[in-house]
Amino acid sequence: MSIAWSLWIRRYTWTCRWDVAFTISLASVGAGFLLMSPFASATLGQWLHSITGLWNLEDYLGHDLLIVASTAVAYAMLGRLARGSDLAVLFRRDVKAPALVSIPLLLVTFAAGNGVRVYRPDFLMTPCDPWLAAYWVILGATLVHLLTYTCRALWIIRRDERSRRTANIYICALSVASTCYAIPGLVAITPGPSIGQLRWVVWTGLCLAAIIYSVAAGKAWHDRMRWFAPAPEPDPVHS
Repeated sequence: MSIAWSLWIRRYTWTCRWDVAFTISLASVGAGFLLMSPFASATLGQWLHSITGLWNLEDYLGHDLLIVASTAVAYAMLGRLARGSDLAVLFRRDVKAPALVSIPLLLVTFAAGNGVRVYRPDFLMTPCDPWLAAYWVILGATLVHLLTYTCRALWIIRRDERSRRTANIYICALSVASTCYAIPGLVAITPGPSIGQLRWVVWTGLCLAAIIYSVAAGKAWHDRMRWFAPAPEPDPVHS
């Protein structure tokens, strides 16, 4: 709901060059969470399986959208620090390249093991084999890299006192999300509880991060538009 509210507040940013990336990230997170949900597994997932014979394709698409979202927010933050060729070089080298490398690797590791063979309503409950463990490690490493890079940019942005509060909120949200994204990969390669046993920790943290992130993004745009709004005309009755 918070993402839908934020997208509605920011609906005019789709034509705004320097704000559309932020809105794309919000839309991608919302769509990604929906595709990763048990509801999508019970509906879209069943339909995709009837066509392809493969399970959990909706979860793979949802994870790809999380990479898109993380790439978009990194671009949005870089756009506040660099322009023109400098922005293009930084984005291509530090953001776009890791994302483009990770997606085919994710596809290979997803398709080679339990990712497409075992159905669970929540993909986090899928039992890990070596291929799925590699999938979680690659996904977690990619998302943590992208969000950590974004936090580094935000740390520079927060030096401006006018942006400090909003930057701090974004850093908080992205730090929580990074931690949650790292958990499946770390659990997959270490002895102890399974990923499924920790799924509520992951989901709770991700939902909390999404709420903080989306509310902050919506409020930031709302406040900016209010600042640009014309002053109300005086009431002639009381003039």
